[in-house]
Amino acid sequence: MFYIPICSCLILMPPSTRPQYTEADVRWRAYEDNYHFSVQFTADLLSMSMADFIVTSTKQEICGTDEVQGQYESYAAFTMPGLYRVVDGVSVFE
Repeated sequence: MFYIPICSCLILMPPSTRPQYTEADVRWRAYEDNYHFSVQFTADLLSMSMADFIVTSTKQEICGTDEVQGQYESYAAFTMPGLYRVVDGVSVFE
């Protein structure tokens, strides 16, 4: 049987609402009706984890600065109380 090798690329636009709202992961239920955070966070986490490489517009989106965590770096570990806890999520430096 012949298999075609596939390389998965994820082109990230400005991230979902997670980095834009303070403690959005912890307070996800408060925003669920308007923003569906449970779906957005899960989709972001799965798509970034499955991609072979990620294309972004700036380095800051991935790894941030010495003072500020990167927007996608924040997906490495977080908790959504009552839904799930991510302890080894997206590794942006692999």
